[in-house]
Amino acid sequence: MPSSLAWLPQITSDLAGVEVPARSILKAIDSAGEGSVSIAVVGRSGSGKTALCSAIQAVAAAEATWEKHTIDLLECSRESAAYSNPLGHFIETIEDRYQPVSHHNSIVVLEGWSDLRSEEAMAVEAVLEHLPGGGCPVCLVPVISKEDAPAFADGYVELGPLDDAQRLDFFSRCLP
Repeated sequence: MPSSLAWLPQITSDLAGVEVPARSILKAIDSAGEGSVSIAVVGRSGSGKTALCSAIQAVAAAEATWEKHTIDLLECSRESAAYSNPLGHFIETIEDRYQPVSHHNSIVVLEGWSDLRSEEAMAVEAVLEHLPGGGCPVCLVPVISKEDAPAFADGYVELGPLDDAQRLDFFSRCLP
């Protein structure tokens, strides 16, 4: 995984609790210019992946400066990714799914991945490395618990429940 990835705190499914993280992520993307940017949100069912991405889209829609950006919300569940297949086929399946998508400011949501096995984690890592299409990813948001963190989640920090002020402080220090 690129070393520029920022590891962010666990995000709950509370819609009100994801607005500050959403704004922080958009700010980081905006500072990256008009280049290709990908955000991946990985987590267990009910962890707030979709809520975060919805908040990002809502905040972006309200920002006039975001007219220069395009955000694609991609979703891929375990079932649709054929997770039970061998690693090679697993990678091929996910890459085929994202091949036609323009990799310009894409938000990737891997739905319902509550117990990633090591080979599946490797597949997700391989896919994420290809998604930016030569660009630089802003962050990979692991909305998962420490015990569920896949092998590539080095430096994952579980901060527990945070209020908006704590979230803003954490994001302002950790995002590029």
